[in-house]
Amino acid sequence: MFVNLFIPATLSWQVQHTKIQLASSILQTDTITLHIQNKKAAQFSVKLRKPKWSKDFTLLLNGKAVNAQVDAKGFVTIANNWKNGDQLQYVLHRTIHAEPMIDNKDRVAIFYGPVLLAGLLGDSTADPVMGIPVLLTDDHDASHWIQPVDKKI
Repeated sequence: MFVNLFIPATLSWQVQHTKIQLASSILQTDTITLHIQNKKAAQFSVKLRKPKWSKDFTLLLNGKAVNAQVDAKGFVTIANNWKNGDQLQYVLHRTIHAEPMIDNKDRVAIFYGPVLLAGLLGDSTADPVMGIPVLLTDDHDASHWIQPVDKKI
């Protein structure tokens, strides 16, 4: 089973006689949780996409750390004999990073994890030369010059 989007969803997997509920609020927290429901144990692998905005991750099965590596295609795989009530937590560690703009590689958008950081620029169109704040740097690693003040906000 592949998980490549971290939005709340429920899978009723008839072949495995298993129901899997994905709980996530990725814009507010770093944790994605899979809840397993089945009448009898089922053997299968779960492949979780490792987004590039997360430099590292933690994987917990029923509260215990699980070692896993990212494969060449960018997925973390956990094979298990899944039992009713199993819970898999996938914790992605957000980072500050910059992504180049499509129309101008010298301009970047700044993100914290999957969240684009933006500011209020008023209710009228800003002057493209004088009215938009600009940060100038040769260092494209935004984590070198931007630091979070409070990660709980």
